[in-house]
Amino acid sequence: MVRRAALLMSLLMLVWASACSSSHGGTDSGVDAAADSAVDSGSDAAVDSGSDAAVDSGSDGGTTPWASCTANSECVVMPVTCCGTCGQASASDMVGVNSSHISEYRGDRCDGIGCPACAGEPDPNLIATCEAGTCRALDVRTDPVSACTVSSDCTLRINTCCMCSFDPPIAIRADGEADFQALVCDGDEVCPECAPAFPNWAAYCQVNHCAAGITPGTGG
Repeated sequence: MVRRAALLMSLLMLVWASACSSSHGGTDSGVDAAADSAVDSGSDAAVDSGSDAAVDSGSDGGTTPWASCTANSECVVMPVTCCGTCGQASASDMVGVNSSHISEYRGDRCDGIGCPACAGEPDPNLIATCEAGTCRALDVRTDPVSACTVSSDCTLRINTCCMCSFDPPIAIRADGEADFQALVCDGDEVCPECAPAFPNWAAYCQVNHCAAGITPGTGG
C-alpha cells in the first residue's frame, strides 16, 4: 500500500514538472517572438525613417534654383543677408547667385526688410564661379590662385575674364592666369585686343597671398 502511494506521488510529481516546463517554454517563446517582432519593427522603421529623411534632406538641402548654373558667366556675388554692407557683399557675407535669379533671391532674403539708404562699392576681390552646377562665391585674397611667398610672385589683373576694363585691379599669382581664367571664363569668350594698364597700382605678397594696392605717394 505504501509502495503504491509512493508510486502515485512520483507520477503526480512528473506530471506537475512536465506541466511547469511546458508553461515556461510557452512564455519564453512568446517573449522571444515579441522581442523579435519589436526588433524587426524597429529596424524597418529605422530604415524607412532613414530613407525618407535622406530623400527629404536631399530634396530640400540640394542646390537651390537661384544658385544653379552651367557656366561661370552666369554667376554673381550677392550678400547672404538682405542688405549686406550698403547693398554690397563682403568677405564674411557673400554667396554665389545665378544672375537670372537675382530678383528671386532678393525676394527670398528681403521679404519685409528695409535697408539703410546707402550705396557701397563692390569689392573686386570677391568673385563668383560655377562649380559642380552651383554658383560659389570666393575671395581671391584667400584662394590658392593668389598664393605667394614674395611680391615678385604676384601680378595685377581685372577680376573678369577679359582684361579691357578700368575697374580697380586684383592680384593673383603670376603663374596663376590659367587657374584664374578657369574660375571666371567660360572658354568661348572672344576678348578684344587691349593692353591692361594699372597706373599707380602694385601687386605685393601679404601673409602668403597676393594683394593689390595703390603705390604709396601716387594718390591712385
